Amino acid sequence: MKVLLIQPGFREFDVFLAKALKEAGIDAVFAYTEGRAEGYLFKNGGPEPVWLRVRSRLDVAGIISLRRLIREIDPDVVYCGTALQCFATIVAAVGYRALKIGFLSWGHQIV
Repeated sequence: MKVLLIQPGFREFDVFLAKALKEAGIDAVFAYTEGRAEGYLFKNGGPEPVWLRVRSRLDVAGIISLRRLIREIDPDVVYCGTALQCFATIVAAVGYRALKIGFLSWGHQIV
């Protein structure tokens, strides 16, 4: 299973998520962030992160960039850190195969 994680931002939750993904048999996680790639995600035996630098924008160029990223990675699940990123992902995935989109907030997960 492939997972695309959009802008992880909570250190404590990252550790929990890394453990859960590893237990689910996921070996690699593709993550993109607007800032620099922080090294503390998935440090303790979690899946190997593959960092991608992509700007999250709700404009034509941002949506096209995200659409290209989704088609290249072909994820089964996309986790978003903000409602705007979830909306941009929905728009970018229109006309593509069905994706599961999850919204991550502090201590909560909505799928």
